[in-house]
Amino acid sequence: MASRLKKPMGKKRKIGVGEKPLTLDGTLKVLIRSGQAVPAPPLGPELSRYGLAVQPFCKDFNERTKHLIEGMPITTRVFVNPVDRSYDLQINMPSSSYFLRSAAGVQAEWPRPPEESEYKLGLLSFKHIYEIAKVKGTDDALEDMPLEELCKSLIIQCRAMGIRVVPRVTEEELVEFQIQRDNYLQNQERLAEELKAAEQAAKTAKAKALMADIASRKMSVKKVKK
Repeated sequence: MASRLKKPMGKKRKIGVGEKPLTLDGTLKVLIRSGQAVPAPPLGPELSRYGLAVQPFCKDFNERTKHLIEGMPITTRVFVNPVDRSYDLQINMPSSSYFLRSAAGVQAEWPRPPEESEYKLGLLSFKHIYEIAKVKGTDDALEDMPLEELCKSLIIQCRAMGIRVVPRVTEEELVEFQIQRDNYLQNQERLAEELKAAEQAAKTAKAKALMADIASRKMSVKKVKK
């Protein structure tokens, strides 16, 4: 079982002189990129709604995520005390899908093949799964899950995401896989363009038929009036 990483305690900010107690209570859940918290929207206004000092909060968050790769999407819960505007931070790792896509070099907008298809978008080894499981295992919601079970869960998730998992991957196998993937994506892009063109042609034909029908009915009305 991998050792658990201990999270630092959340920082609390005391109410300043002349500030009024906040009446808005609750938990704020926000997605912030590691090391990139800034007072600008959407984060700044949302923090202000809870009476938090935006600049110190951003500095606090960036300091606490400086050990991570900058720009990672971090799900953060902010527990606000409405009396003195202190707060506790719960910083979780990015989602499993983020780590799996990043490791496999898969983009979220790529068309996902059916699970039973021979085509896959990514290729990962058991080692990739193990390393991702160790990181995700530090999340509060997953810290009690055995590492083996977490690995199995990630493998199941890979299947749904169009990622193949194998015991090991050589550099030659990875290059061959990437060539096949590029061919698959190019074929999917071509099919999407053909489908779009067909739909547009169908709309045009339908519009022409509708206009012809309207014209025909107008002619019928004119004949009746005569």
